Amino acid sequence: MASAIPTHMPNFFHATSGPSTGKAASDLWRGLRRAPLWLALAWQDIKLRYRGSVLGPFWLSISMAVTVVVLGFVYSDLFHHPLNEYLPYLVTGLMTWGFIAMSLNDACTCFTAAESFIRKARQPYSIYVFRVVCRNLIILAHNFVIYLIVALIFHLNPGAAVVWLFPALLLLVLNAVWISFLLGMICARFRDVTQIVNSLTHVVFFATPILWHSGLLQKRHYVVEANPFHHMLELFRSPLLGQKPAPESWWIMLGITAAGMLVSFLFFRHFRARLAYWV
Repeated sequence: MASAIPTHMPNFFHATSGPSTGKAASDLWRGLRRAPLWLALAWQDIKLRYRGSVLGPFWLSISMAVTVVVLGFVYSDLFHHPLNEYLPYLVTGLMTWGFIAMSLNDACTCFTAAESFIRKARQPYSIYVFRVVCRNLIILAHNFVIYLIVALIFHLNPGAAVVWLFPALLLLVLNAVWISFLLGMICARFRDVTQIVNSLTHVVFFATPILWHSGLLQKRHYVVEANPFHHMLELFRSPLLGQKPAPESWWIMLGITAAGMLVSFLFFRHFRARLAYWV
């Protein structure tokens, strides 16, 4: 008896038989070469989010500014820190954490949100990852305006330390890329993981020195040192405050980045052929 044929079968251009390092690497390379496409998609996402708004994406900066001002005045008194020292610390922390948190949450849906594209268009999977990372970089750039305003008000000059900002940003982007690949695949297969990641993101926010200084946790300082988000945060925050990031933070984040990229690539290599059926 002939086997039943599904009445609805998507046109899965990406389906291949078995894991293939070459095809996975080719996907990444072709995705990078399609930069105009994922740049346009990222900017379109931003415009659609604020469609009909007069200020458009600058609502991102306004929202961040209000948060910084309110929390700055409250927590500077709670922690007994001078406002001119605490506000730059707070704005750099919130700005960096905003990128990290959005990268984690958006990573979970980078493939499922592009379901219609994946099923109908023959494009590399990597463009949907680069789209998400680029979109969050645009938001980070808008929020960076708040840091510049705070730096001008309080005469903050990071000086030569600002050169460390560029390798720190590169590490942030590389981590956002491998996390997006890994979580994107896992969450496409197991949808409940998205809710778990969203919940953990809120918990980690309070366990990471964003609102408070790491020096306040003296007896249990190991909690801070074991937190990879602390090191990621400090690499980007320290140069903006005129400080050189701690060497141990560089080594820890370099190790995490290398290991994460390897694991993520192996996952992508093995499950790439199934991804179209999961979304």
